[in-house]
Amino acid sequence: MISNEFKENVNSGNVFTIRSALIDYLIMDTSFKKFDEAIEYTKQQHIEILEPFSESETDSIEQNSDKWTNDYLNRQKCGLIDNFSLERIEHLKKVIKKVFINEHNTEETEKSEKEETIKDNNKKKESILKQIFNCIKNEIRGFNNLD
Repeated sequence: MISNEFKENVNSGNVFTIRSALIDYLIMDTSFKKFDEAIEYTKQQHIEILEPFSESETDSIEQNSDKWTNDYLNRQKCGLIDNFSLERIEHLKKVIKKVFINEHNTEETEKSEKEETIKDNNKKKESILKQIFNCIKNEIRGFNNLD
């Protein structure tokens, strides 16, 4: 479903604003369904936002996915604003998926490591508490034996 805000952007006819909104859709929804719907809506309104692919030194496309980082992603978003081509759109979709998956995996790993640390700490605390309990129990037995 196309938002009213996006419809207003399209009605304004400002290509820069439309492109910016479309790039936001790419980032917000990594299934890219909203982006695809919005770009189709733009076409239906007879607004041409796509252009032929061009590449410059400042916004070249890196094919080696090992070099795709958040910084690269941001540069490619800027490159897409300057050259809103199908090639750049498809490339940016791949970069987004890779960068966001890596971020998610890193966050999951960190979360998992924290959970393991908490479990380990809890086991240590439990062991210490058992030792204290046994000491207290032995002390109580000692007092009972005095009678």
